[in-house]
Amino acid sequence: MQFPPEHLLQRYWRLGFMMIIVALAFVYARLIVFFIFGLILFIDIIRTAIHKKTIAWGLWIPVVLVLILLGTYYIIDYHRVVAFREANTPLSIANVIDGTYQGRGMGLRGPIIVQATVADGKLTNIKILQHQEAISSLEGVAAQFIKQNRLDADILPATVHGAIEATEGFREALTRAMWQGIPERVDFSPTTRVLHYFSQFRLDMTTWNALAILFCIVLVLDYTLQPVLVRGTGQALNCYNCQTCVGVCPVKNVDGEPYPMNMILAARLGDYEKVKYLSKYCVACSRCAGKCPVGDSGPSIAAAANTELIRQKRLKRLQT
Repeated sequence: MQFPPEHLLQRYWRLGFMMIIVALAFVYARLIVFFIFGLILFIDIIRTAIHKKTIAWGLWIPVVLVLILLGTYYIIDYHRVVAFREANTPLSIANVIDGTYQGRGMGLRGPIIVQATVADGKLTNIKILQHQEAISSLEGVAAQFIKQNRLDADILPATVHGAIEATEGFREALTRAMWQGIPERVDFSPTTRVLHYFSQFRLDMTTWNALAILFCIVLVLDYTLQPVLVRGTGQALNCYNCQTCVGVCPVKNVDGEPYPMNMILAARLGDYEKVKYLSKYCVACSRCAGKCPVGDSGPSIAAAANTELIRQKRLKRLQT
């Protein structure tokens, strides 16, 4: 089995690592992202089994067992707390200990954080510490909750776009704040909190649009990461497809594709087999390097890519 940094040179592993980064930044698609990453790990295990690399099984089996145990613990602990809260919903503010509490909910455009004060079983003050909604979408909401002194109060939202979602996010934040004041409450364990943090998701149009944009960003990062990781091919990043090299190259065209530009782009994407095939047409005149606006050298890039291809094949032979 290969280990980093060799794994970083395998495209599906690089995409998996970048998915983790995306998941950390993008809360409400984490479950989807980690499912995809888990699928990548599963594929790697199957590939390892096919090649009979026993050392990999020794590493993956305990990892899988730990994941199963964590998942089982998370499900049991999560439903224990949910069952308690369902049995005590709607929460009565009269049961909340006097004090000031903070809670977090999710509106249409992002998190809503509120700070609520309870005295003698009544809401006396509610402050909005953070929100990303329209300016007037939460106008008057706090006053309505204070007046009715109920978490299930009938709230009249503002007449602006997103006010309904913002109001419900406010209610969620206020409810979570009030739960902190219940002395006999059943709460999540630290382990469950961490696992729940990484498993949150909400499937809506905003999420799908953001995922599409983030996927494009991941692809761009992946395409730029490949030549950075392979010595001598980094200059391929500078190519901006002007085809000046094609104009001065004595070959100009291979299999209907502009040459040597396509060979340089293949090296950028890590398609070293294609580079090897195209490089046999290069006459090493270096006219491309002389005319390229950024100084890219087709022969130099091809040599580095072929060297990397040879190194990868040698490594595979040693592992089999």
